[in-house]
Amino acid sequence: MKIFIIHKSEDRTAVENLMQEINSRVNVDLLALQSNKDDKHWRKEAKAKIDQSDLILYILGEITHTSTFVDEEIQYALKKKKQILLYRLRPEYKDVINGSLIKKDSFNNTNKELFKEISLEDLPRVLKQGYDFDIARQLEQTKDPKRETELIEQYKAYLQTSEDILNRRQNTSNFYTTLNTTMLTILATAAGLLFSLSGINGMLATAVGMFSVSIMGILLNLNWLSLLESYGRLNSAKMKVISEIEKNLPANIYDTEWRVMSEKLCGGKYISFTAIEKRLPICFVVLYGLLICLSMALFVISII
Repeated sequence: MKIFIIHKSEDRTAVENLMQEINSRVNVDLLALQSNKDDKHWRKEAKAKIDQSDLILYILGEITHTSTFVDEEIQYALKKKKQILLYRLRPEYKDVINGSLIKKDSFNNTNKELFKEISLEDLPRVLKQGYDFDIARQLEQTKDPKRETELIEQYKAYLQTSEDILNRRQNTSNFYTTLNTTMLTILATAAGLLFSLSGINGMLATAVGMFSVSIMGILLNLNWLSLLESYGRLNSAKMKVISEIEKNLPANIYDTEWRVMSEKLCGGKYISFTAIEKRLPICFVVLYGLLICLSMALFVISII
């Protein structure tokens, strides 16, 4: 596991000591900036190391929250959807977190933290299990045999929610596919009728109609892509929770399934269902883009 450490330069000595402490507890690859913030290449180095990392460890010192450089690194990490862990160099450093790690929740008008805080004792476990260490910690409460029965019932109910997500995603794809097909059919029919009109007016009307429908189609498919991405992330999160629950059950079905599939792939690249699904809306976007080019060509011809 590769972990990029975000810190303020004034805390470098403390951070280096912490890195030694981490390496003495668990074998991970710790990445930190080697260049100084005065070096014009520091952004390029930071972005490259964030891209390589599996997790981000944000080290909070006394004045870390005042650093605009730290904010830039955090914002890039969030943009790349990296998971961020927070470690306080001292317990008294409270409520002094960089603003980039706090997001306003428009639904309930509260502040949402975009990180998980850990202690030094948590580090070995966190760095082995990743960002989901707290799931396993919560499931430890089920060691009581009486609670294991309840866990199985919860597991069965949770599996059903995962199936429901797959069904909803399939229904969404079917809806957008039908909608795109209908729009293109109507567009082709209308374009044929308009183009049959004699003179410039028919060509101009065809160009305007084709352009308008194509813009709507592109926006529609971008929304479809966004929904597929959301469903993919939600399902991925559910699979992680299911995997953690199964560690407390007699058989790890999903983990075993993944291992079997990995063996069958023989080191080949696995393409997720979400990635495959996203190909269709991308094809529609390309098609609508070509139609926009065609409509612009017709428009230019009609006014010449």
